[in-house]
Amino acid sequence: MFIRLRVDPRTQDYYERRIKEDKTRREIVRCLKRHAAREVFQLVKQLRERRAWLSQCPDRKRSPVA
Repeated sequence: MFIRLRVDPRTQDYYERRIKEDKTRREIVRCLKRHAAREVFQLVKQLRERRAWLSQCPDRKRSPVA
């Protein structure tokens, strides 16, 4: 999370907005971790859906990801 704070402009903007709202660094990092967890969950969900779709297509060659 701290790398993202140093590198990602969207995260830096978010951090600055929250500082102006009198949030502590700890609160901001907690919110950023939740956001990152939601992003990862969506990626995993998409991967599972793709695998399920590929398993229903018997004539289709499987990709290395599936």
